[in-house]
Amino acid sequence: MSENKVVAYVERDMEEFIPFFLEESREEVRQLVQSLKKGDYKALKDFGHKIKGSSVTCSEGFQVMSDIGLAIENAAKEKKSLNEIKELVKSYINYVNNVEIVYVDE
Repeated sequence: MSENKVVAYVERDMEEFIPFFLEESREEVRQLVQSLKKGDYKALKDFGHKIKGSSVTCSEGFQVMSDIGLAIENAAKEKKSLNEIKELVKSYINYVNNVEIVYVDE
């Protein structure tokens, strides 16, 4: 297991949905990076909010993803430095690219 690997314990009844959720998350990375390059705090805040909500709605197993989304949302809301937000975006990218899903029975 790579040191970047993160495990998400997800309810088995979400198994069919998870590949689509992760693919959508990876596609959003491009938009997130573009918003960061433009210094578009509103778009960054909106992305952070969406990440925070959709990840926990999908499964409680994505709490780490939700926490990263909340951190992006708050940093953008407070107009923190783009370098600080960039580190949070890197964390999000690392998460979506390296998350390992373990399905569990509820």
